[in-house]
Amino acid sequence: MKGHDMQNFLGLLSAIVFFMGVGNLLAQTAIPFFIRLDSPDVRGCPVDGWGYLDETGRLISTNLFPHASSVDGTGISLVEHSGQLALFRPSDSSIVLFPPESDVNRFGPVPIWGDSIGFSEGRFLARFYDRGTGYCMGYFGYDGNLIDGGKWKQARSFRNGLAAVSNGKQWGFIDPSGKLVVSNAFDRVSDFSDDGLAVATIEGNRVGLIDPSGRWVLSPRYHHISGVSGGIAAVNEGGKSFFVGLDGRKVLESEFDE
Repeated sequence: MKGHDMQNFLGLLSAIVFFMGVGNLLAQTAIPFFIRLDSPDVRGCPVDGWGYLDETGRLISTNLFPHASSVDGTGISLVEHSGQLALFRPSDSSIVLFPPESDVNRFGPVPIWGDSIGFSEGRFLARFYDRGTGYCMGYFGYDGNLIDGGKWKQARSFRNGLAAVSNGKQWGFIDPSGKLVVSNAFDRVSDFSDDGLAVATIEGNRVGLIDPSGRWVLSPRYHHISGVSGGIAAVNEGGKSFFVGLDGRKVLESEFDE
């Protein structure tokens, strides 16, 4: 980029950061932004794509991608490269394609960017077609390999160390290794909160709170739980909304009509 082009670009960058709600720019080591560079290979033809900048606005890598995610806490991002999903490390420009060549015959067609569901806590979630079982969802590690067998009909991204998965009938949770640590025994579940609790629903639409082992912390006796923080849950029962502790006792006498 020329000097005045860089100034214009950095001004545009500031506006994009504000409107996209990226947050504290200096707190991140690599941020994806759509840029245009003059290509040394194709004379006079600009190259468009997503690249990565450091906190000073310097281009970290010359790799440009049609699609790219933000970088996670370990310095890895999810990108589209040569028509395939890939994991990319901007710091050294290393790329791991999915699926690995050793596993490519299992999938048809291979997942593309539109099949990616989410990328968090070192795992990316994608929907794909397995030649043996049909369409399903699974989680992939930094080596591009499935960590859980890819057998889920529905799934959500990892949060606080666990991810909600469904066998098509009921929900449970897996850990980062792909192990099912909370069995598929619930009609619905929320993600685990920072308090280490998740809202779970069982037959009869009764709602309670579970811990990461699947044990009931607050018994399933409520019609609805709208949230929990600091050991206090906002619940609804019999058309009344109120607050309870994890022992089920009301912590405020006030009740609110639904």
